[in-house]
Parts: sequence; structure tokens; C-alpha cells
Amino acid sequence: MTSSIDNIETMLKKLRYLNPKGCDRTIDLMSYSNDIHIDDKTVQELQLITISRKADKLQGVLDKLEIQIMKSCGFNFAIHNIPTHASDLVTDVVTPTNYENIRATLEQFGKVDQLKIIRGTVYTRFSNSNVCNSTHSLINNMQMGENIINTLVV
Repeated sequence: MTSSIDNIETMLKKLRYLNPKGCDRTIDLMSYSNDIHIDDKTVQELQLITISRKADKLQGVLDKLEIQIMKSCGFNFAIHNIPTHASDLVTDVVTPTNYENIRATLEQFGKVDQLKIIRGTVYTRFSNSNVCNSTHSLINNMQMGENIINTLVV
């Protein structure tokens, strides 16, 4: 699968001008594991976009790639659009949204086995997959700092 992953990375670099943040985040996420499985249909769709250069189609393929890579890496939950800084609700002090703060927040919902922050997205593996659904229903479309976050359960 390595040659396919290298090929996908090359295609994403060529398409980067259409969606820089999405392509960069996908490339960074792919680098997190050596054992990534992407289905042939998604690779073919990406190849067609490389030829057609249709930005509106790229986002859908990036979404499919993200889910497949998350599954390969063992992540079962993602939070998109986290801000770089946010105010603490208790103290009103502005703090960075770093691993320590994100982990402490997510641990309130359930045990976090794995956590990775990539370009404004938090990828998490909760020990109990039921926690993913309950956390999703609680925080999806919630405001964090100035941003509205969106969550994804895989």
C-alpha cells in the first residue's frame, strides 16, 4: 500500500492550491501511520480530480480519505475547527488549545487512549466507542473560543 500512499500524497500536493488546509491536514494525518488502507474507488476519484481540477469534488474525497485514514490509525472521533486559543470558562483567562487542555477536556467524557492534533483538528481514540456518540451529541456545532467546532464519529 506504500506506493498508493506515496501516489495519494503526490496527488494531494498537486491539488493543494484548491484546498491547502484540507490537503495539508490529510498528508499530515497519513504520516501518522505506516499501515493505511485507502479503497481503490477513493484513489480513482482523487485521480479524476487531479485531471479535472474541480475544487467542489475535492472536499468530498478529502472527507472520505480522512475517515479511511482515521480507521487505519485507530481513531474513532474527530473535532474540526478548534481555535489556537480559547478563554477558560471559569477564570476567563485565554489559554492555548494544546494537548494537555484538549486531553483534560475530553477525559471528562471518557478515557482517551490516543490523541493527535493536526492543523486545527483533534483526532482521538476513546476506549469506549459509546463515548464517541454521546460526546458528539454534546459538543457538535458548539462554540469553542471564536470557532464553531464540528465533530465526526468513525
